[in-house]
Amino acid sequence: MPILNYGISIITHFNLLIQIVFLRFIPYILNVNSYFSLKKVLNDYKPDIVHLHYIFYHTSPSVLLLLKNIPTIMTLHAHEIIAPVGIVNNKMCKHSNIGYCFRCVGIPYYLIEKFKRYLFNFLSNCINTYISPSKYYMDLHKRHGLKNIRKVFNGINLFNNHKLTHNHCVVYAGRLTPEKGIQMLIKSIPLVLKKVPDLKVFIIGSGPYYEELFLMSRNLKITSNVFFIKRVEKQKLSTYHRKADVVIMPSIRQESFGSVGVEAMSVGRPIIASRVGGTPEWLDDGKTGF
Repeated sequence: MPILNYGISIITHFNLLIQIVFLRFIPYILNVNSYFSLKKVLNDYKPDIVHLHYIFYHTSPSVLLLLKNIPTIMTLHAHEIIAPVGIVNNKMCKHSNIGYCFRCVGIPYYLIEKFKRYLFNFLSNCINTYISPSKYYMDLHKRHGLKNIRKVFNGINLFNNHKLTHNHCVVYAGRLTPEKGIQMLIKSIPLVLKKVPDLKVFIIGSGPYYEELFLMSRNLKITSNVFFIKRVEKQKLSTYHRKADVVIMPSIRQESFGSVGVEAMSVGRPIIASRVGGTPEWLDDGKTGF
């Protein structure tokens, strides 16, 4: 009988785990508040066309039910339609370059992600056209069966151009998550300090990876050269770009476009970026950066 009780205990805990995970993610699949909020907007404004952005988060794919009779376009800011984006518990999948698999996140989480994409595919007939910010992203989604995609590069608000000040200053601006590759930047700093001892590195942004990155810089004994700035208003970001000799984009996962780099170029700063996603479509290696 102890074996039977042990088996029942495992089943009970597994069922409890599934219930917890599903309760946590129900709003990402069927968000009642977003559904009725959009319904009210559609009734009040009666739009001729609807432009979607992110719908796999608090908006949820359920809003697609409201758009059956309205021409709809959607911009592919991330590859969330074809694979889960980002990280889970500050860890990236070791087996997939665009998402994560059940070996890394566990079966319950993986099943929910699969269901979200099944639901989107089932409801997405209302979307007439997709906008991709890069050819890379357009080709990636076409390989996974998406049709009616148009490439339209992201636009930016130009900052004022400024001459280089040669302050030995490096800037990163963006989310602090492992796929952004900031850990690679931090690990490289001790090597650069051997030749540029007065190097200053500004890491601008917030995210779940902040504590680990700060601890990493402390362990490498480079805290006097690395400055973490959690929040900077968009209008003031150019102030840091003006201080910079170079702006770094060290992503180790696919970027849909990389607007941060183009904004820095408008200030007149060269970019050092990883050759991932749509970045090579605007960064001319050896001319506007590396």
